[in-house]
Amino acid sequence: MTEIGVDLRRQGGGIYAWMSRYLGARLAFVGLFVWYLSCIIVMGNYVSYVVYDLSFFICGGDPSSLYQFDTWLRGSLTTIVAAMATAIAIKWHSRLSVIITVGAAALIGFILMLLLACLPSFFLANAPAIDAPTVQASYFPFELSSRLDAERKKELSAQLVAQIVFAYCCISAAGGLANSAKNVGNRFKKKLTLAVVAIVAGYAASVLIWNTQPIADRYWVASIFELTKDLGVSWAKVLHLSSDTAAAIGDGLLRISGLLLFLAATAALSILIHAPLRLLMRGVQETSKSTNTAGVSAKAMWVQCLLVLVVMNASREQHHYLIDTLTQVSMALPCILLAVAFYLFKTKPHFESGSIIPKNRLSAFLVSGAVVGAIILSNVSAIMAPGVYMGEFERVEWALYGGAIVVLAGLAAYEIYRRRINKEKTPEA
Repeated sequence: MTEIGVDLRRQGGGIYAWMSRYLGARLAFVGLFVWYLSCIIVMGNYVSYVVYDLSFFICGGDPSSLYQFDTWLRGSLTTIVAAMATAIAIKWHSRLSVIITVGAAALIGFILMLLLACLPSFFLANAPAIDAPTVQASYFPFELSSRLDAERKKELSAQLVAQIVFAYCCISAAGGLANSAKNVGNRFKKKLTLAVVAIVAGYAASVLIWNTQPIADRYWVASIFELTKDLGVSWAKVLHLSSDTAAAIGDGLLRISGLLLFLAATAALSILIHAPLRLLMRGVQETSKSTNTAGVSAKAMWVQCLLVLVVMNASREQHHYLIDTLTQVSMALPCILLAVAFYLFKTKPHFESGSIIPKNRLSAFLVSGAVVGAIILSNVSAIMAPGVYMGEFERVEWALYGGAIVVLAGLAAYEIYRRRINKEKTPEA
């Protein structure tokens, strides 16, 4: 991604034009069609997160009971949030940087708060497994933990190593995208490094403390709030405070977590609303006059908002996890195509780059092969995990069938696009 980012910024075009040079227009179109559809689904998830986190901050508890008698209320709130976020991205694009900065700081603050609250339990307390929507276990009193056997320790160590590698990849990718930008100094690089390390450390610590894998746990989002509340109550008990004070501390910690995660989700949503469209449309002449300051069509952004709302309403309740699984699998195709394009990109005889890694065809092949292999293994896990661990074989079938349907839809969309372009190029008789 570092290499691609450097070349993308130097060429001045969009990712579609870049991939077309190495894979052809058809594969590039299908890959980006699947990628953008996955981004639409992820946007819908983050709109829900914004509403959910804000509800925790305001209500101080699980707000799901509030919607049992009025299911349309959550739909109305998510619609308002999606529309407001789109309007802000169009009209006040210059202020998005402030929102993103605040959201990033809030996320780092939440991670640090979680690390500080979990520090004693990480070293001394017993770490129970999570198998319910709520966390009912106490992380105190201080006891040396002998619960983790040798195999479990190996598994957790492997997860920690994976997070460190992921942090390095994030730093490399961001460094590549900022390589040709102006006024990028060491201070930005240090802040970026600290941010990624803090986030990855918090995630890895939550895996070690929690003794579960959040990706495979459908209750993880709800449980993180209960975890922070329980930690606050446990700290109060350790300090020998009264029950009322302990409850107040737990409730306060829960509300603070809701606020911080709300700010982080808002920043992530702001990025998702603008970045994918901008990446696709860079270097493309826009015919619409209604654009924001970055030149992204306002009409396209409103159509994107409508698609997000359609996906959200189609993925409610029992369909949510099917759509989520489809997203995980669908993102594999664009990543594999990028890896193949990267190999062709590095082996072009006329290729010019300031980077020296990888130097030759063999190293480029090894890098691309490692990426493709890792993606295939991770997606086999994503497909099979719901059936193996939760007995939800419907999700396994949907991941396979749904992925094929999405690819076929991309091919059909490309044929429509190609015919439209050819028709515009053909002069009328």
